[in-house]
Amino acid sequence: MKQMYAEFQAGHICIHVFIYLYFFLQNSVIFSKINVFIFPLFENRKIYQIFS
Repeated sequence: MKQMYAEFQAGHICIHVFIYLYFFLQNSVIFSKINVFIFPLFENRKIYQIFS
């Protein structure tokens, strides 16, 4: 049971790393297009917590 939980945690971390890498790699291309849309969302703490 603990092994399954550890594997789940590792997968969860990998998903977060993938998401962060994806956003950073795409940042230079799409940031200028969506920052006007994203910044108001980050004013909402609930949405910010999803990415933290």
